[in-house]
Amino acid sequence: MIDVAEALTPLLKARAARVKAGKPLLTSEVDEREASEVTLQLVFFDGEEAFEQWTYADSLYGSRFLAETWEDTLLPDHHPLNKRRMGPLPNVLDTMDVLVLLDLLGAPKPRMRSFFPETRWLFDELAATDKRLRAAKLVDTSDDMWFSPIPGHPGGIDDDHRPFLHRGVPILHLIPSPFPSVWHSLKVS
Repeated sequence: MIDVAEALTPLLKARAARVKAGKPLLTSEVDEREASEVTLQLVFFDGEEAFEQWTYADSLYGSRFLAETWEDTLLPDHHPLNKRRMGPLPNVLDTMDVLVLLDLLGAPKPRMRSFFPETRWLFDELAATDKRLRAAKLVDTSDDMWFSPIPGHPGGIDDDHRPFLHRGVPILHLIPSPFPSVWHSLKVS
């Protein structure tokens, strides 16, 4: 198995050294100093709760609260995104490249589809990575391919991504479709 942290450590250390030395990589598309502001954040929502019955209004309380809070939280003046703005002040949501929602994963034979054309490229990268890992026998699974080349209906599955999607955040929704047979049951597959 590949240890991702071990594989990335030399690259991250080299980049940190370049930024600290004042010699970031600069291309027409990427300013590495700005790229060094990028973080990976793991957010655990509260399970698509509903007080009465799942409806558009009675659901997603945690993700709706977080999306609203981040929309209302302006970035500090020294943030790189403030340097290039003439219009509205940027907020925390403006720093999000993509929200990756992982849901219902863990059951055997998940079959995931790309639901949003804007992030199809990222879905395809994951599928290609999965294919390479399987070919190299670095994934211990007898499951069929997890990533379907057939796209899903955009927004066809309502989930914790909705409040972010409605605020313009690109979404990669990784969820088996159809849902696993053990969904909302105590049954073990």
